[in-house]
Amino acid sequence: MDSYKIKWDAKALKELDKLPEKRVIQILQKITALSKNPYIGKALKGAFQNYYRLRVGDFRIIYSIKKKILVVVILQIGNRTDIYKKLK
Repeated sequence: MDSYKIKWDAKALKELDKLPEKRVIQILQKITALSKNPYIGKALKGAFQNYYRLRVGDFRIIYSIKKKILVVVILQIGNRTDIYKKLK
């Protein structure tokens, strides 16, 4: 399987900057795994059916997959209690 490139949305990077270093390391490890297999996350349903989520403790990584160009776009990172409210 080909390796996927990771692209970051500015909003996701801003959220990552706010987190403690230990959590950032865990999140980056999960995102590195996405480059090898972007389908390890769970597909979202309803209006967000083109998005996936990946769990890291109480935090979620919301991303989309661009299959044709082999890119994973990290859209948002946040606490599970409010990440879905922010999703647009």
